[in-house]
Amino acid sequence: MANPAATIARGLLPQFGFSVSVPQRPADIARRYWNRLAKAALRETLLFHWQEHLPKHFLPTARSRYNYKPRKQSWVFHKLKNYGTGTDLVLTGASRRRILGTFPDIVIGGAAEGGKKGLEGTMTVRFAWNEKVRAQQRKKYEARKRKSYERRPTAPRPKAEVTIADMKREIRATTVEERAALALKFKELLLAKMAEQRAWQADAQVLRRFGIQLEVPGT
Repeated sequence: MANPAATIARGLLPQFGFSVSVPQRPADIARRYWNRLAKAALRETLLFHWQEHLPKHFLPTARSRYNYKPRKQSWVFHKLKNYGTGTDLVLTGASRRRILGTFPDIVIGGAAEGGKKGLEGTMTVRFAWNEKVRAQQRKKYEARKRKSYERRPTAPRPKAEVTIADMKREIRATTVEERAALALKFKELLLAKMAEQRAWQADAQVLRRFGIQLEVPGT
């Protein structure tokens, strides 16, 4: 079913790429309706991931849960002293609020049946800052750190830097349990939409006997 795939996003836009293996189309549902149902189910699955899984990326337990890259101890101390938090991906909380509080951009492509490529979807979220702002913040931090090390020449060597690409990978990360939950959610949504489609088709068939054309759902 739903299988999160590593999709490299440009700039500062973390993206979640999902490719989906859709079950065989039932004979009583036309291909055009089947594709529409599958795309709607995939869109709602991506929203489910945004609502249920993304908030966990900004918790203190996220580093072990998603295998985040270790932060410099000097940077963690700086965050604790100046911002009151040592949580990864959280400084002022602005990006967390934007990512979790702003509706994501979702694009659904491909087809469940009859297309050149299979059904796939991409969800894009945004940080609250840009590369220029982050570079300025990092420059100020490095200047303060150099002064600190001048006073403490025996200070331990800091760990590797965490880049924007690292943070994008961390936000995209999923666990085995989450991937299983996404597969189950897609299946549940598709089955529910199939039931709605069949109910609509039954109603439409009855109404056609009386010369009444029922509007296609979702159009």
